[in-house]
Amino acid sequence: MLTLIVFIPLIAALALLFVNKDDAGAIRNISVGGAGLAFLISLVLLSRFDSSVQGMQFTETLAWVPMFHINYQVGVDGISLWLVVLTAFISLIAVCFSLDRQVGFRNFMALLLALEAGTLGVFVALDMI
Repeated sequence: MLTLIVFIPLIAALALLFVNKDDAGAIRNISVGGAGLAFLISLVLLSRFDSSVQGMQFTETLAWVPMFHINYQVGVDGISLWLVVLTAFISLIAVCFSLDRQVGFRNFMALLLALEAGTLGVFVALDMI
């Protein structure tokens, strides 16, 4: 679940780069869809979080470069979960309030979604090499 919440906005941002910059409808749909889906996943995480358990929950680990013991590892605790929900919510609000932007609309939305993905990645990251 945590991998999805990080990579869905990033995939949406990359998808925007392949959309015609004059197709405002597609840009709106992809932007709101990516940010909205990330927010919905954050709400699912919030509803499934067990506050009686100490430590990290929803952890995912993948050996990235096993020879050097470099792993992709994500998880949330009670504090970082709220930061994930807040980030996803604020990003969705920012996308919705930016829908009437005219100049550089596609690039702005792509960068906004990339910012969301990066921020969410910071809050769920557990293993930094």
